[in-house]
Amino acid sequence: MRRLWFLLMLMGLTAVSGCTLLPTESGIVPTATAVGDMITLNIPAYSIAMKPGDSINGAPMRYLSHDRNVYMMELDGVPIEKRAGDSFDWQGLIAPGVFANYNLRLTTTVLEELPVAGSVEYLIFNPEPHDTALPADRTGYLALDWIVADYLAPVGREIPGTVIIYEGVATQGQGNFTKPVAKLVSPLNTRHLSKGDSFTAISAVRDNVYIEYSLRVVSFDEDNLHLLGTARLWVDPTPK
Repeated sequence: MRRLWFLLMLMGLTAVSGCTLLPTESGIVPTATAVGDMITLNIPAYSIAMKPGDSINGAPMRYLSHDRNVYMMELDGVPIEKRAGDSFDWQGLIAPGVFANYNLRLTTTVLEELPVAGSVEYLIFNPEPHDTALPADRTGYLALDWIVADYLAPVGREIPGTVIIYEGVATQGQGNFTKPVAKLVSPLNTRHLSKGDSFTAISAVRDNVYIEYSLRVVSFDEDNLHLLGTARLWVDPTPK
């Protein structure tokens, strides 16, 4: 309950900007993500081998030193003692509109490196996606990798974090040489994808957050499109 209350409070404090969406060639106007909604992205198997002085990307979590079986870690600038098998958790805002939840655990040092593993969850509040290229200058941005994206997009709805709509099954080819394909439309273009084809997209989901997809078509039918692959978040923690 405490975490739910905290998330609701953060959602209320997050700024919302306007966004105009254009109709696709078929006349469908993408429905903007409702205010108060959020995109949830997960890394189910996060792992990193930390050396003294290393930090967890995007979080105030640092490995300071170790003495035999005691590890000196740091959370939010506060030194804490940990041992092999102990939890190493943190949650909070890593940038305006981006909440992170790190659920990690320490193992035993190997060749002076401390393996840390677990799961990570990112919540992007009040997303308003639009197609765009990544900023040319990404100095200072956090590049958050290893995100698993597994989406089942219903007909007429956007793929999360984009303005690309799955319109259903179309036919490609002529005469006896036709095959069903998944039809995806956006204000910029139309795509026809077969099972196993790649799907890539880059969108700005907030002024300071970009999402980069590298997915594959698992399956599609008259009702849904199943996409599976990875995503990368580019996050500016201190937007001007």
